[in-house]
Amino acid sequence: GGHTAVVSTDGQVFTTGSGNCGQLGHGNTNDLSEFQRIAGLGVERAAYVACGEEFTIIVTMNRKVYACGLGSVGQMGDGKLESHDRPTHVPGLDDCGVEMVTCSQGQCLAITKDG
Repeated sequence: GGHTAVVSTDGQVFTTGSGNCGQLGHGNTNDLSEFQRIAGLGVERAAYVACGEEFTIIVTMNRKVYACGLGSVGQMGDGKLESHDRPTHVPGLDDCGVEMVTCSQGQCLAITKDG
């Protein structure tokens, strides 16, 4: 399902489109026809967001990585083979200095401060 995610200038993430696997990050699997802010990041502010086929990856200004959506083959990167309908912290990347991410159908590539 197609979905879109954007980051506002103040670091908030908004999503719209297909939510069938929780990739919109709103705690459900509902589809949206208008952008809605993701509330699940707490005090974290996003710097970058990327969409895979049925998952979303968020990089915060503090260089923490969060993922939501389909995780049946490990797309979430949290060591589990399960989906998440809210942004879930990926602690294994905390010390990597992730600057940005890019995603395609079922995979994601992280670019670090060291290249």
